[in-house]
Amino acid sequence: MIDNSRGRDVLDEFFGGVFQGILVTDFWAAYIGMSRMSQKCWPHLLRELKAIDKGIEGTGDWPAFAEKLRQIFRDAVSLAARRAELQPRTIDQRVLALDTRMTDLAVGAWTNPHARRLAKRLAKHGADLLTFIEFAGVPSDNNHAERTIRTAVEMRKLS
Repeated sequence: MIDNSRGRDVLDEFFGGVFQGILVTDFWAAYIGMSRMSQKCWPHLLRELKAIDKGIEGTGDWPAFAEKLRQIFRDAVSLAARRAELQPRTIDQRVLALDTRMTDLAVGAWTNPHARRLAKRLAKHGADLLTFIEFAGVPSDNNHAERTIRTAVEMRKLS
C-alpha cells in the first residue's frame, strides 16, 4: 500500500482492524495495538546500543545497562535455538526468568540518560522482545520486511 503518510490511519486501513497474527515490527508507536501479539525487532535495539557505545554518551552506568541487555538477547536466542529439545513448561519458566530480568533492567535506577530512555522502552515493550522464543517461525527481527520494502522506499525518496 502506497500512501503519503506513515500514520496510524494508514495502518488501520491496511490491516482493516486488529491483525490476527504476530506482527514483527520496529518500535514505531503507530504499531502499538495493531495486533494482539507482537515481536519487536532486536537489531533495532542493538544498533542503538552500539551507536551509544561508540559515542561520548556511553558513560556512567551505561556499560552495565548495555551489557545486561545484550546478555538477555544472547540468552533469548540460545533458548529459542533449543526450543525443540525442551519441554513447554521449561520454556515457559525460562521465558519468565528472561522477562523478570528485562523488568529488573527496565525499573533500574539508571543515571545515564540513554539507559533511562531505553529502560522506559523495555518497560513498555519488554515482553514483545521475547515472543520469538515461544513461537517457531517468528523471527527476532523485522529484517525480512525491511528488505522487502527497501526498493520501494528508495524509489519514493528519489522521486
